[in-house]
Amino acid sequence: MSLPSEEGHGTTIVWHRLHPAMLWFEAVGILRRLLLPLIIGGVAVSHRDGGPLAFVIVAAIISALGFVSGYLSFRYQLTANGIELHEGIFTRRRRKIALARISHINTHQNALARLIGVVRLDIEVEGGGEQQASFAALSLSAAEQIRQHVGNVDSGREDQHTVYAASLSDRVLVGATSLQAGGVVALAVVAWRFIRRVDGGESLEPESPGLFSDVIVFFDELFVSISASHALIVLSIAMLLLAIWGLSIILSIVRWHGFRIIDHGDELHRHSGVFARSRTVIARDRIQAVEVRANPVRNALGFVQIAIVAAGSDRRDGARSRIFIPIASVERTSHYLKALWPQTSEDLDWHSIHPYYRRQYINRGLLILLLSTLAAFVVVPLNAVTIVAIALISFGSAWAIWRTATPSFARTGFALSDGYLYVRRGAVRPRSWIVALSRIQAVILQQSLFQRRRGVMDVEIDVSGLAKNQRITIPDLPRAQAEKMQMELTPHGLLQPVLTN
Repeated sequence: MSLPSEEGHGTTIVWHRLHPAMLWFEAVGILRRLLLPLIIGGVAVSHRDGGPLAFVIVAAIISALGFVSGYLSFRYQLTANGIELHEGIFTRRRRKIALARISHINTHQNALARLIGVVRLDIEVEGGGEQQASFAALSLSAAEQIRQHVGNVDSGREDQHTVYAASLSDRVLVGATSLQAGGVVALAVVAWRFIRRVDGGESLEPESPGLFSDVIVFFDELFVSISASHALIVLSIAMLLLAIWGLSIILSIVRWHGFRIIDHGDELHRHSGVFARSRTVIARDRIQAVEVRANPVRNALGFVQIAIVAAGSDRRDGARSRIFIPIASVERTSHYLKALWPQTSEDLDWHSIHPYYRRQYINRGLLILLLSTLAAFVVVPLNAVTIVAIALISFGSAWAIWRTATPSFARTGFALSDGYLYVRRGAVRPRSWIVALSRIQAVILQQSLFQRRRGVMDVEIDVSGLAKNQRITIPDLPRAQAEKMQMELTPHGLLQPVLTN
């Protein structure tokens, strides 16, 4: 919808506002964020007559004033060079986003937004920060008008083709091969309760009466019934694992429904979602790096996942890379990489790292295993069965660490070719990166006390769009090689500090 036109410098300027559905979405979002504080505040004033109701009413009025004023004060216009936004009542802000700086325009629709006929539109720019903008609710025509103005348009071009479309088998495979931490935690909790039941250390009586006391007693009785037989314990754990596995598959089928990557020449369009639909536009010249990764299960089966890091950062994703291909066979990896960067090479001269990496890999793994074993002896009730189980798991883990150290060392290294840096690491959870040399912001050398004695250093590659803890690291390079690499990859390598831990 439009505001009355304003005259300025001989031209007519048309200001636009968000769709009124923005008020509903903001109200739901604020309610979701303030639900817990409202409950706590209501309880805090519950000793007064009408206290909780008055507290909720006052909080609702204040929140309503906030998002209504936000709706009334927010307006935007499309200018010849970009987009101008005005917002704020008491403190007014005016922002101008240049067309040349816009890297992506992304849209998102949940089920309610699709029913109403509105869409949320996010504008990303190089470097992110205050120059990014989000339109909470726009009509489909208004969103398309912005797309036309910026230039990310014409989804029906004749030269477009689908790079990847997630089939049902792909979606099932993603869920079946994902390692869900939540399932592991749930299994650990259930196993703990079984052990406590077998050990006889718990009572069926709830600690205090409450709303869920009957439910607690029911599950306690169920645990006792199951723990009466070791066969039932094993069967129950197997059924729980199967249920977690099935739930992971179902969630994956829903999450990746409609996921596809469409090639539009200079742009890649990513579509996804069944209940909530999103469309992300990724300009090829904004791609900074590509990551190929696999967990142990997918690695054993010969599958990988491909993610990209692009200039600009989506506020919802933070600094995390976007998934480009949720799952693909190893044989198809080069095909998808060529679709991203046709210039990348497959015939590479890989440089290995210092053998100290292998010893460090073993020492680190054994230290973690030792601490985990000690914690298990402290937490788990000790009897003959648990002692033997912990010992077998510990010896098996130590053997696995020893056996994987050599292939992990052999597969870790880097290569340089045709303006790109290639890095690969690990054998059990292999990861590899391709980074455009022109996108490298900094090369940082780090050296711990133990590395100093061996004369080796870690090389961290800082790429725009990645958080500090996600930097690409080449471990344990000889000092001379690391310093040479720093000078080659950055124009002012000598001015960058060497950090020691």
